[in-house]
Amino acid sequence: MIKNAYIHNGRNVKLSIRSSGKILYITDYGLGINRSALRSIFDKFYSRHRGGVGIGLFFCKSAMEQMGGSIECESEEGQYTKFTLDFSKI
Repeated sequence: MIKNAYIHNGRNVKLSIRSSGKILYITDYGLGINRSALRSIFDKFYSRHRGGVGIGLFFCKSAMEQMGGSIECESEEGQYTKFTLDFSKI
């Protein structure tokens, strides 16, 4: 997720990482993701980046689910992208 923020937004992207109990929030304040792409970001082999393989976020979601957790993403194009990783059932 951090690598994706850097790839899509460049070196000066602002990141925020915080936790609340067993929930981790990772937010980048960069380009954001448009609504149509947001539906596909966890799909295997989906990539918005030229040369990307589309396995990173698919792996993150699969790993979280295998452990009994979850991962979600919300984004506002041109504003931010926020990932919420919920470890509360692990």
